[in-house]
Amino acid sequence: MHCQWIKRPDGGVAIVCGTLPRPRVVRCAYCHKPHARLCDGDLGARGQTCDRPLCLFHVAAHVEPDTDYCLQHAPAAAHG
Repeated sequence: MHCQWIKRPDGGVAIVCGTLPRPRVVRCAYCHKPHARLCDGDLGARGQTCDRPLCLFHVAAHVEPDTDYCLQHAPAAAHG
């Protein structure tokens, strides 16, 4: 069992014990392996990006240090 100390607003301390929920694993949109990157393809609506989760195998284009594209947005990234 996991216990955690939490500071209370009144200056006291509470100890909370229990089981922690398992973290949700985000899977690749193409093969369902754990994701490593998100697509940065422009959706054109107020700066929104695709954000499709991708494993390292399915990153279709890696342009800059933090810019990756899925299979759908890679052709547009190459032209623009």
